Amino acid sequence: MRKRRVLVIGSGGREHAIVWKLAQNPDNEIWCAPGNAGIAQLAICEPIEATNIAGLIYFAIGQNIDLTIVGPEAPLVAGIVDQFRQADLLICGPTAAAAQAEGSKIWFKRLLVNNRLPTAPFSIHNDYTEALRDVISRGAEKVVIKADGLMSGKGVFLPENNKEAESALQSLFGSSSGKGKVLVEDRLVGVERSMIALTDGQQSLILPFTQDYKRLKNGNKGPNTGGMGAYTILLQIDEAGELGIILAEILAALEKEGCAYSGFIYLGLMRTAAGWMILECNCRLGDPEAQVILPSIDGDLTDWCLAAALGDLSTRPSTLPPQRVYEALCVVLAAAEYPEKSEKDDEIIGLIAADAIGTLVFHGQTSREGTWFSTNRTGRVLSCVGVNHTLGGAGLVAYAGAQAINFPGKQFRSDIGADFA
Repeated sequence: MRKRRVLVIGSGGREHAIVWKLAQNPDNEIWCAPGNAGIAQLAICEPIEATNIAGLIYFAIGQNIDLTIVGPEAPLVAGIVDQFRQADLLICGPTAAAAQAEGSKIWFKRLLVNNRLPTAPFSIHNDYTEALRDVISRGAEKVVIKADGLMSGKGVFLPENNKEAESALQSLFGSSSGKGKVLVEDRLVGVERSMIALTDGQQSLILPFTQDYKRLKNGNKGPNTGGMGAYTILLQIDEAGELGIILAEILAALEKEGCAYSGFIYLGLMRTAAGWMILECNCRLGDPEAQVILPSIDGDLTDWCLAAALGDLSTRPSTLPPQRVYEALCVVLAAAEYPEKSEKDDEIIGLIAADAIGTLVFHGQTSREGTWFSTNRTGRVLSCVGVNHTLGGAGLVAYAGAQAINFPGKQFRSDIGADFA
């Protein structure tokens, strides 16, 4: 019997976690483009960049790929789903129109306002001087500054003073005289939640809720990053129900806009004194959220993604809601320069020791030469994940692995999960 051929697009820790989960089904034959050194231990890696849509279509047709799962946001916003469907290829993910929810923060904010969904007050600026004047008048420490487009999770700034606001705006506009699009929001106070679901637009499978850590340093200090860690959380039934209602309202708003959504959807929310507020929407699994969600659940990821791509999550008997059977905690090991770009390609040691401890290690854009693994000029190098029946036990395993692994300049937060404890 022919195995099911699955292509995963991407090269980071999220994609490694997806491949790891898919590999638990022996009926799958897995490719990844372009992949990384960790993924190469589980799948066949093909050196095609995630944004080379024509090359990916050519490859998928040539290899008779049955299902493609897209990890990162850039190809989704660029229309990979639309183009794969035109080539009669099955793919899990939102169309370019629906992916605008992440591709343009301004577009998404307007969608929320037009549909009377709760979100922070905001202003839109196309000019540096105008934006800075607005920030100063409102108080730099009371606003959030966001780039309109894709910034790999690093386009959000929480300035504490005018100098930091100036620096953030200059980086987004290119200079004090530059032009662009920037969103300035009121800074909310409350408890943040990350919600990720897989949907076909009508039916949704809500995955385990997570708490993530965006700031670089302990105590939520330092610059925003793509994510320095995460852990799974169990919400009260009423809270989970409220978030489920918000998800349904957002999906309905997207459909009303002519952007029916399917694939993974990620909502960032905050519970404030005034109730739930919607912070952001991403059109894919989060990173590092995927690294804790996928090891914590039982079930077949392939069947779920196949059902979402076919639009029949509600009718396929194999797509029962994912059952969370473990707690998981992730600690990200980053290069010394992160969140700035690293130019170093240093040896990684201790991977065998971490594996012996029981730590799941998901690779960023690492490379390998023989038995030698290297950082390959990547920012977030590795995700060390502990899986256990208790969150405390998961944290011990994750941090034991993080301590066992070394490369020059390694940095990580030591307080992931501390707020739970």
